[in-house]
Amino acid sequence: MVIHIRGSDFLSIDKLNICKFDYYKKSIEYYLSKGLNSFIVISEDQGYGEEIIKRLKMCFTDLQISIIKSDSIENDFNLIRSSKLAILSNSTFSWWASFLSTSKKEFLVPSNFSIKEKRIDLPNETIIN
Repeated sequence: MVIHIRGSDFLSIDKLNICKFDYYKKSIEYYLSKGLNSFIVISEDQGYGEEIIKRLKMCFTDLQISIIKSDSIENDFNLIRSSKLAILSNSTFSWWASFLSTSKKEFLVPSNFSIKEKRIDLPNETIIN
């Protein structure tokens, strides 16, 4: 299962309403309730991704989660796109990967791209607030 965490420049833009820790925690709880506990994280901001992972591990003792070291944006995109299950951030990168996916069963997504802009819902997406 893939988790996309967007950090970097998103962290300094207030109007973007970046996905916070609570969004990822609720999403993990959702999948744990379905018996899933193994996750890999994709993030262009390794430090921020590690920070979220550290906090998640403190909340869920049997959570198997790690961050992958990216070798290219294209590989990151294709990993999300080819996943059956995923937790996505509020980025267009994640949205396009979901839109172009032919294998997704269920992707968890935030309701908004920004404070004012709602996400365009795609098939097989579940909104987590």
